[in-house]
Amino acid sequence: MNSFDPDNMGLDGYALVEASAGTGKTYGITSLYLRLIMEEGLLPGQILVVTFTKAATEELKIKIRERLQGAFEYVKGGRLPENDTFLAPLVNRLKTDGIDESTILGRIKEALLRLDEAAVFTIHGFCQRMLREFAFESGTAFESEVIASENDLYYDAVKEFMRSIIYEMPESHLKMVLRVLGSKAGSISEALHNVCRILVSMPRPALIPKPLELNDAIALLERRAKAMKKLSRLYEKWGEEYFEFLKEMGEKAIEDFLSPLKHYTYLSRAIPVSVAQEKMLKRHHGNIDSFRSLLSDFKEHEHLDLCGLDMSLFEYTGLVGADYLSECWQPVVAARGSKKSNAISPDLTKDMKETIGQELANIWNEEGIKGYNTVPENLERNPFHKALVDFLHEFKDADAKFEASLLAAVRDFTIKEVRRKKRR
Repeated sequence: MNSFDPDNMGLDGYALVEASAGTGKTYGITSLYLRLIMEEGLLPGQILVVTFTKAATEELKIKIRERLQGAFEYVKGGRLPENDTFLAPLVNRLKTDGIDESTILGRIKEALLRLDEAAVFTIHGFCQRMLREFAFESGTAFESEVIASENDLYYDAVKEFMRSIIYEMPESHLKMVLRVLGSKAGSISEALHNVCRILVSMPRPALIPKPLELNDAIALLERRAKAMKKLSRLYEKWGEEYFEFLKEMGEKAIEDFLSPLKHYTYLSRAIPVSVAQEKMLKRHHGNIDSFRSLLSDFKEHEHLDLCGLDMSLFEYTGLVGADYLSECWQPVVAARGSKKSNAISPDLTKDMKETIGQELANIWNEEGIKGYNTVPENLERNPFHKALVDFLHEFKDADAKFEASLLAAVRDFTIKEVRRKKRR
């Protein structure tokens, strides 16, 4: 690696110069600029200087003018600019190479007269000039504008998506959009913009599951709502029997899930089995009651979504699975500790309680669930259970498909809208 020497550096080919702040980058650039004017006879319009900020371009223009004026005064009158160790050796070398003083003065004077043509730009400014000067070749408008960020364009496109797509949806569809985005009413556009900004910043990210056309995704939810209505009618006849069975089996599974705690004295003291069981049963009973409530008062025209319920948990194999029991364990994780007897110890952190729950789930997957693998015969004959299994098979990923389809729709709409605005 060689040190940077603007006096002897070649003026053709390529050169990479590494420099940190305050090492004289501006001085080096203006020195090379002087050489191109005085030595090569180029004009300011034939020398391109590109930098990052508008402030840097203005500083460069000022410094270039000062260096040219200083060079003109030195060649004409012998007055060397203060602290300039570059100019005198350059002039002497040029004279040695056969370029006389009048030629050097003429080149400097012409450059000063044409300094308003100096091609000193930011990257954006240079791109804008090229687009403007070669408008026919590039197919861009003569009055095109280079913007520092496309963020405002995308936000405007999202608002247009809101006006043309979202606002046309019935209330039941809007509720589904709100639940998918986790957004409060009135801030859907902000939520969509935040998601869209992430999606368009990636190189065409894949959405999982594969998105449908938005109308097809809505149609899927509408079919699910009709199927849910039929399920609710079956619930009226055979649902209570099924849910009583689920309630009892869930209670038994929770008891077996917690049984390993009894074998460890420290753990059974830190998390009394009776306390953990009480909290898990409360969550389990709440889940059962939520599903019952949804089925007993389901209104097809109001509910495209299932109020956030994961219905797969209420199929027998889902209810006794480790995922469901781990979800019922969460109130234990969230519970505040107490020094009182028969209470969860305050010495256990949230992470420790989550780790204990994970270990219980691992044991359950290896040993506990074996006793629950067989679906009871009376459950197999229950018409509601049969209908629920079919329902889950057809619509198990309907919410995920709607979410992926909504995100794909807003992404594709905004990209298309931004491109249209750029072509104006």
